[in-house]
Amino acid sequence: MPAQPRHEAIATTTTTPSESIPRRQNTGSTITDGRPEFEVLREEPTTASGINVEEEVRLYEELCREYDEEASQYDRRSMHLPRPAESIFSADIYLGDNRGGGSFATDVKISGWTTVAGDKVPSLEKGRGLTGLGSGAYVVYDCVVTTKENTTFHFLKRYTAFEDLEYALRKTLPPVLRPAIPKLPPKAPFARFRPAFLDKRRQHLQFWLARVLLHPEIGQSEAVKRWVMA
Repeated sequence: MPAQPRHEAIATTTTTPSESIPRRQNTGSTITDGRPEFEVLREEPTTASGINVEEEVRLYEELCREYDEEASQYDRRSMHLPRPAESIFSADIYLGDNRGGGSFATDVKISGWTTVAGDKVPSLEKGRGLTGLGSGAYVVYDCVVTTKENTTFHFLKRYTAFEDLEYALRKTLPPVLRPAIPKLPPKAPFARFRPAFLDKRRQHLQFWLARVLLHPEIGQSEAVKRWVMA
């Protein structure tokens, strides 16, 4: 009989797609064939514009802690500054025994805030924070001042107005009074329309404004009077 051709069995393997691509794992070690694995990167809580929200919040909270400490140090320093009349500052921003002269005000509070929106849809822009509430959107703070005549009146001020007052005071007051001007609270452009941020800023601005308006000498300056009546 003629010899039958021999058929040799050829071992074949089928590689599935999942085996041909290194698996994503949580470590940066190497797989068995020596090739590096894909490292799984934790998704950062960023906006579509690349702004890290958690980092922005963390930085602002750190600035607030620093400001609170500076405010506390300011109160301690103020105890050693000479004053024409005895003044008592409390945590609730109240000044007593200041009716004999000096400041025209006896109590200062910032009761709330209002967001004045524009005509565009809000958007987030890297490096600029929240914009477009719409164009020209801003926040005003409701300042409440009680005078020595027991008259209470309200006026609305933007944060930039507080900056204007600080600049005017540092420019016009005698050098001996300038150390009594507190530092303004920190800015946080990305969070400036968030309720939690606005309430914290309200408290800080209340602290700042009370220490200016209720100061026996600074409170009667022309810069303060023009600012309040503007």
